[in-house]
Amino acid sequence: MAGIQSPGSNKLMTEALFLESCGRPLIETGIYVRYTLREHAVYSKALQRWIPSACQIYLHSVNEYEAMRRIVGKQDQWDTLCEKTWFTEYLDVWRDEHKHIQESYFRKHLLEHVDSLSPKDIQAIRVLLLMDKPKTRQTKKAKEASDNRKAQRQDTGAVDADHERVVAISRGSK
Repeated sequence: MAGIQSPGSNKLMTEALFLESCGRPLIETGIYVRYTLREHAVYSKALQRWIPSACQIYLHSVNEYEAMRRIVGKQDQWDTLCEKTWFTEYLDVWRDEHKHIQESYFRKHLLEHVDSLSPKDIQAIRVLLLMDKPKTRQTKKAKEASDNRKAQRQDTGAVDADHERVVAISRGSK
């Protein structure tokens, strides 16, 4: 699918796609405006038509790739939009809300079907819920503390083995 281009050129549209970011003369012509950045569709008296909400399209998509395909159709154009500060302010809110919608759906599904789900299904849902968690970089101190905890866990493994051996000896089995 090709991106959305300006009628007179081969340039991919960005600001002109949205009611809030295009100029007044563009709104009056009605040629360019495709979406609103608002939460719900709006009726434009100047254009005499409803303008769909890019927010709702994003929120009702399975993932960001599907939203990109439905809104602009081309990854290059989406990347260009994502570089725009005015767009990313909206997109960050949409991403956060989409994440909460997905988590809510999975939790609801899990609770409704908890008796009939296999352990693999539950694990898959758990992975999906944790998939979008941001990966944090560890500071040097945090990494050292993590390494120390790992070393302590390994040490307790040796202690546990010794403990089991002592218990076995005290019970009379070798």
